[in-house]
Amino acid sequence: MGFSRAGAPSITSWLSLWLCSAIAVLVCLLLVLEYRNSSQYILKSSRLEAQGIIADVDLQIEELLSSVEHSVQTFAALFPQNELNEDALRQLLFSYLRSNAELFGAAVALNPEHPWVERAMSPYVYRQAGALEYKNLANNNYRYRQQSWFSEVQTSLQPYWSEPYFDRGGGDVLMATYSVPVLTELDGQQQLLAVLTSDVELKRLQQIVSQIKLGDSGFGMLFSRQGRVISHPDSSLLMRPFASVAPEHNREAWLAAEAELLMGQQGILNLPCPQRPVSCFVASKTLSESGWPMMIAFPEDEMFAPLNAYLWRLLLVACLALVVVVAVVWRIIASLTKPLASLAEHTQRIGAGDLKVPIDVKATSREVLQLSDAFVSMQRRLREYLDNLQAETALRSQFEAELSAARDIQLALLAGTEGRYSQSFDGAALWAHLIPARQVGGDLYFIQHKPGKVLVAVGDVSGKGMPAALFMARTLTLMSALGHQGLGLEALLDSLNKELCEDNDECMFVSLIVAELDTDSGEVSVLSAGHPEPILIGRQSQPLELDGGPALGLYDGAIYRSQSFQLGEAQQLLLYSDGIDEAFNASQECFGLPRLLQHLNAEALNAPEAKVGARGEALYDALEQFCAGAAQNDDRTALVLQWRPPSAFVSAPELTVCKDFIALDPGSAELTAFLVAVENWAVQVGASDTAQFALKLVAEELFMNCRHHAKAQFDLLLAVDERELVLEYRDTGPAFDPLQYQSSAGDDGQIQIGGLGLGLIKQFSRDLSYCHRYNKNILSLRLGLD
Repeated sequence: MGFSRAGAPSITSWLSLWLCSAIAVLVCLLLVLEYRNSSQYILKSSRLEAQGIIADVDLQIEELLSSVEHSVQTFAALFPQNELNEDALRQLLFSYLRSNAELFGAAVALNPEHPWVERAMSPYVYRQAGALEYKNLANNNYRYRQQSWFSEVQTSLQPYWSEPYFDRGGGDVLMATYSVPVLTELDGQQQLLAVLTSDVELKRLQQIVSQIKLGDSGFGMLFSRQGRVISHPDSSLLMRPFASVAPEHNREAWLAAEAELLMGQQGILNLPCPQRPVSCFVASKTLSESGWPMMIAFPEDEMFAPLNAYLWRLLLVACLALVVVVAVVWRIIASLTKPLASLAEHTQRIGAGDLKVPIDVKATSREVLQLSDAFVSMQRRLREYLDNLQAETALRSQFEAELSAARDIQLALLAGTEGRYSQSFDGAALWAHLIPARQVGGDLYFIQHKPGKVLVAVGDVSGKGMPAALFMARTLTLMSALGHQGLGLEALLDSLNKELCEDNDECMFVSLIVAELDTDSGEVSVLSAGHPEPILIGRQSQPLELDGGPALGLYDGAIYRSQSFQLGEAQQLLLYSDGIDEAFNASQECFGLPRLLQHLNAEALNAPEAKVGARGEALYDALEQFCAGAAQNDDRTALVLQWRPPSAFVSAPELTVCKDFIALDPGSAELTAFLVAVENWAVQVGASDTAQFALKLVAEELFMNCRHHAKAQFDLLLAVDERELVLEYRDTGPAFDPLQYQSSAGDDGQIQIGGLGLGLIKQFSRDLSYCHRYNKNILSLRLGLD
């Protein structure tokens, strides 16, 4: 086979290889098809032959057994019931056996329980060395009444074929016995007088089965109804269980076949041969008259030997023909492809950069001439294409450099670095992250600090690419300028909308969500301009229902309305763009608002004290895991805001906070959980039993105080300061100073709620103080650690 300088096969080689391979595959398919059809024909023929052999053997055996049955039944019909002496019965048996040459022996077994029988007696005549011999089976230890051929008939009063057995003490050969009852009627009932038997020596059955010939080593097997071997080429297996026939290397398959055969099933099986390590074609059937199972085994290698020899000869002829075809095809293709070698050489020079090399090929056919002309045209167009590509590459490099600079400028307009912001300060904690889908995008976030206020926003400009980025930059610039004017949210967005509507010939717009946090009180004002509603993160995270207004830049004169709410210390506010909840994975499934809320609820449950940065990063990790393998389809922006009021604990460096326990009924699970949390903390800090008792009592009274007066959510802050337990109780209920509350008795003489509990708190604590700050009731006290 020829090869080019590059080491790859030549066209001649490939064409010859493919053509010859196709011919070889076709020949192989024909051989496989021929082998399959011939195999099926052989299997079908073998099945029919095996069924015919079994039917023939069945017929011969059944003829023998039917002859025995007929002879015994005739003997029973003519049996002289009035002559029951031994001599008469012996002469009768001699005469009966001489007239039935197929029988090995015969017996008359009297039933001693019958009134006509004086004693147990069983005259028996059998063949031995060509002569007839006699013995009385009742005169030795034979015990004929316990033999199955007698006991079964005595029980059923019906004819019976015994299982093959060795007649020890009788005929002393392997035999099968057919028994017929002789009945008399006494007092209106049938009673057994005697049992007449005829024996068939198993040699007769073995001679019939041994006539089976299939190939060189095929053979037949006959079994009893109990699975014992009656006939087998190996005489040492006679009367042994079926399992002795099964080969050691696959005994389970043979035992399964035995179970099916003894249940009366028949058919064709493929089993390992018992005498050779090959597979056998096995046909089985249960003989109709006796119920004895029969098998014929034929080794498959002998069955398919003629077919295999034929196929090998056919394969040899096909290989010789293929060699001739290869030589002829090679010669023809080589002459046709010679001009192509010259074209290949010119192509290599063009590929090396020599686009001016002249192409001069001596064509041997019209097709080669057309190919040569096509190469010349390709050479000319390739020169033109490379010139254009060089110019376009220069332009693209310049454009990509400009895009990269635009991205840097756009991200520089945002607070933080590279689209990330994370900062905590007195009154608030903030985290924000923007990931553009392209080099430049239309999403934005805005953060502005003012005395006692924090202004934040998240927006999404319509469209993608450079126009959206420019509109986003304009929006941020205007917000920064308007935010310092001290405007309320409604006035701020109204002014921003007017500015964006001017000179907006492209009809671009931006959806915006704006929130302003009062860092002293925790009050948040929110306004939505056509943007997804923010989510309040807590135990049950949910979107805020806002009226808002339309997106900015659509039309002048739009009306915007803000709403306010109290942001709890344990709560966080999430502002995001639609690139978060509308993110898609590789299966085109949308992340969606339900999955977003499910993630936030799980995070709030697993990490209730997580900081804003951890909360935001967990959200982006969940998005990354959901969208794994899918390209980002839109800009993604998220901002997390949390109120952080100044703590009243100035001297306590470490605080343990038991938060979000609702003051419900004292017997509820909330009270129990609250007290367990307080007790666990006291144990961890090493408080004495007395201190633990006092702490639990004070905590319970504070819980009851919240239930009856605040009726709101509360926090209990705990710390250790120089062998003292420091407690600070906070609730968001109406202002109420328990230290100024005077206890009094009601009409029923009972002390009113608050008086007795306050007394207990004063008894166990010291440095008790109250104040109302940050819209919260704050009660501080100290307990001894010991």
